[in-house]
Amino acid sequence: MPSQDRVDRRTFTKLAGAGALAGMAGCLGGDDEPSIRPMEVESIPTDEYEDSLHIWNWYVQWVEWGAERFEEEYPDVSTTVDAYSQPSQWYSQLQAGNHEIDSVGTTAEWVDRAMSNDFLEPLPVNRMPNWENIDDRFKEPVLEHFSDDDGGVYALPHSMSVFPTLVYNENNFDSPPTSWDILWDDEYEDRMALMAHYSAAVCQIGALYTGQDPNDPDDFEDIREALIQQKPLNLTYGDEHETHMQMFINEDIDVGTHTSGRINMANYLHDADHVSWTIPEEGAVYTTDLLAVPTNAPNPRANLNFLNFMLSDEALEEFVRVFAYKTPLEDLEEKVRGKEGIPDALVDDILWDDEMMERLHWARPLDQDVQERYDEIWTEVQAA
Repeated sequence: MPSQDRVDRRTFTKLAGAGALAGMAGCLGGDDEPSIRPMEVESIPTDEYEDSLHIWNWYVQWVEWGAERFEEEYPDVSTTVDAYSQPSQWYSQLQAGNHEIDSVGTTAEWVDRAMSNDFLEPLPVNRMPNWENIDDRFKEPVLEHFSDDDGGVYALPHSMSVFPTLVYNENNFDSPPTSWDILWDDEYEDRMALMAHYSAAVCQIGALYTGQDPNDPDDFEDIREALIQQKPLNLTYGDEHETHMQMFINEDIDVGTHTSGRINMANYLHDADHVSWTIPEEGAVYTTDLLAVPTNAPNPRANLNFLNFMLSDEALEEFVRVFAYKTPLEDLEEKVRGKEGIPDALVDDILWDDEMMERLHWARPLDQDVQERYDEIWTEVQAA
C-alpha cells in the first residue's frame, strides 16, 4: 500500500573508477564470481562480495544516503540507485525477466504477490546481525506471513505508518475526533477528502465504521451501503500522496484520511502544525514498508552487506530524520531522542505504545475473496 510516501524520485548513480575496483581485496566480479544464493551465505557481513550493487526504491533520499555511506565502508563496490513511484514498476520488470535488480522497496501486498510467483529470494535473517535491532512487535507479522520452513524471510521491515488514519485540522476542532463517524457528518460536507489510491484504502474505513475487522469483514453489503452513503460528503478522493497532503496543509479540507507518516511530514518538514492525525475508538490499520530481494539478484553478498547496514541504528535513525516516519527500531526512543534534526515532538508521535498497538490492525495481505469483494465495492462506490 501504502503507503506510500516518497519525496525525491530522481535517479542516483555513483560509479567508482575501474582501476580502483580491480585491486580491492575481497571483491568479486565478472566471470570469477561463484554462483551463490543469499540463504547459502554463512555469515554477514561477508568477507568476499561482488563489485556492484543495483538498488531500486521509492524512498530515494534515504537509499541514496545509505548507498553513499555503504561505499565509504566498501569503496570497491559501485552502487546504482533507481527510483520509482509504484511497486508495479519493479514488479513488471521481474515479470519481464529482468535479473539486474539487487533489492527493491515494497509493501506487504506486493511481497505476497511476488512470493506467489517465486519472484523473491528468502534471506538468512538469523545470520544478519542488525535483524536483532528490529522490535519484535514488527518482526512477528513479517515472520508469520513472509518466512519459510528453512528460516528464510522474504522481506525486511524498515518503516511503518498508520493508514487509513483520521486526519483533522486543529484550527477547526476543539479536540481530536474520537470516531470514524465524523466522516459521515454532513457538517463537514465538501470539507473532507479520503485517500483512495487502492480499493482497500476506503473499504477498510467502511469496515471499521461498521464495527468489522478491516482485514476479514463478514458483512460486505453493510460496507458498500455505508460508503455509498458517505460519498456525497467528500470533496474528492485522493489518489496521489503529495497532492492529498497539500490539501490538508492548505486547509482546503478539515477532515479526512491519509497516512500518519505523511501527516508527520506535513508537521515537521512543511511546518504545518495545524494538521494532526488520530486513531478513532474503532481502531485503524497500519502498513509496513519493506526491503526485498528479487530471485537471482546478481550481487547477493554485496546486497546482504548493504541490507544489514540499512537495518542498523544509524540507517533507521536517518529514515526518521529524512521522512518523519516511524521505524521498527527496538528501544526507538532511546536511539532517536535528542538526535540532531529529530524534534522531540516527532519522537512522541512515532512512539507507539502497547495500548495503541492493541487498537491497530496490521495491513496483512488480504485473502483473495476479501480483495475481490473490496474491488467490487470500490467500483460500485465510484459509480454511485
